[in-house]
Amino acid sequence: MNRVLILLFGMLMLASLAAQAQHQLSGRVVTGDNADPVAYANVLLLGAGQGTIANEKGYFRIDYAGEPDSLRISFIGYKTLWLRVTGSMDGLELHLEEQVQLLSEVLVRADAEDYLYPLVAACRKQAGSQSLEARAYYELKSYIKEQQVELVEGFYNLGIRGPDATDLSLKAGRIALQDYRNRLFVNLESSRAISSMATFKSNPYFPTSPLELSARQLKKRYYLTATRKYLSDEGDSVLVIAFEPKRDKQQYFAGQLWLLPQSQQLLKLELRCADAAIYPFLPLRPDDQISGVDLHISRQFSPHPAGSHLQHVDFASSIRYRSREQQEIEVQTTAVLHAYAFGDPFSLPRFSQPQGSLSDYHRISAYPYNPPFWQESEELRMRDEGGKNEAFFRHPFSLTNVDLSGNAPVRTALLSEPYVFWDGARVIFRQLKERPPVPEYLNREVRVDDYNLVVHLYFDVNRLGDSVFWQTATIFDPHQSYFYLPMTNAARCFINMYFDLVELQRRELEELLKQTEQQPAALYATYDAFMSAAQQERETFFRDLMLGNNEKGVLSWNERLSRVLKIDNVAIYKPFDGG
Repeated sequence: MNRVLILLFGMLMLASLAAQAQHQLSGRVVTGDNADPVAYANVLLLGAGQGTIANEKGYFRIDYAGEPDSLRISFIGYKTLWLRVTGSMDGLELHLEEQVQLLSEVLVRADAEDYLYPLVAACRKQAGSQSLEARAYYELKSYIKEQQVELVEGFYNLGIRGPDATDLSLKAGRIALQDYRNRLFVNLESSRAISSMATFKSNPYFPTSPLELSARQLKKRYYLTATRKYLSDEGDSVLVIAFEPKRDKQQYFAGQLWLLPQSQQLLKLELRCADAAIYPFLPLRPDDQISGVDLHISRQFSPHPAGSHLQHVDFASSIRYRSREQQEIEVQTTAVLHAYAFGDPFSLPRFSQPQGSLSDYHRISAYPYNPPFWQESEELRMRDEGGKNEAFFRHPFSLTNVDLSGNAPVRTALLSEPYVFWDGARVIFRQLKERPPVPEYLNREVRVDDYNLVVHLYFDVNRLGDSVFWQTATIFDPHQSYFYLPMTNAARCFINMYFDLVELQRRELEELLKQTEQQPAALYATYDAFMSAAQQERETFFRDLMLGNNEKGVLSWNERLSRVLKIDNVAIYKPFDGG
């Protein structure tokens, strides 16, 4: 796994919008004793099936149709709260009471004969290996001295195997950045760091957790203490165990875990490490330094007869960043990954990205921004007072993925080899890789690995309320494309004509989609049938042009493309003038 980088830097088709929700529920979830916020509590309208999670300050908001319903608020370690709702109800303060304590007030640290060590170690055997797929919401925010400098939001299909995530496949995302003292601070790959962290296995980029250790190793390296025992709403006994490393506290997590002692299933794991010696962050510039990192990670699990599975992760870090000028800045970041709608994943966009090699920023900026999805979707997400995420994204000083996804020069400041959207501008294809020398007798031949041009005809469908929205785009992929042959005018003309061909196909596809029944299944069927014919046309194009060296083929295709797109590549590149 690549380390997370903290970087330091000085065509949309719309149907009519569905009617907006007429009623709103909003409020704050707090503890029953001192009204402290309950971060990331689960909030669900049972009848409507609409849910959300409270943000880090306990705030939540749900927009709904207003029919009488029951609101359920739950969080591990607290009694579930039920509330009857009718119409709009704003400013609610919902107090969660702690579950009844079953342990005595006197807490005794476990010694070598205590049952806690084998009990904790036994959780690994009950981890389970059930494979699931769910929708997931991801949010990351970064602050420097109370000033927000970063927002990353994304919806994914999350692959889950037992207590861990296996993969994240992007549905939609957005990014917003604001500078601090003329510099941008970004978490390029945090979602991968969060999702790839294993619960019961060693994590080379994180301090050691007690769940990685055998009972014998636990006794040697940790103090364990039973701090609480209570009955859950389902009547199960839940034991809370605090753990503290005996030494090397910068290399081991401290924290707490919640488990079911009878089934030895894990419910929740909370990990803390101040001034960690191991962390998944690197500075961009070699002269910069990370002088300190504090970590606070919480993972929640849903019990299942086949073993607990991952439900929620929140990941907080405080990073002390020292620039080459010896200026130190502390960046506070909170991130949340929440799984929901198990067994009902998103229909993903038709777009193929390399697995595992691209950052969050690359993946999100490769997709065209989808305003209806973000403004009208009823997907589960965290809300905040006054729509702060939306305000930050729309702020005139924010640099967003709309900027990064376009063809503006600013995109290259953050992203090496950015995806390029067709907008009439020409692709400047640079040979970024060197390949081994080719024997002289093969130099006159074009091998199959001499070039590869990948241009995506992006397609996505979303149902929002009673309306169906679809979106297309033509996107040049620099991560899967290469060209090892000489970069002549004929080659430049050929590459840009191919980019134009896919854009021409996109326009033809849109005309077909307009004539198709506006239902997701019918629209996807139209796309798939069209792409089969489009691929045959592309193969004909490659044969006719012969890498731009067949003058007759070039002139014929150029006439067709320029007639529709109004771009004359032959006039621009003059491929047959000896250049």
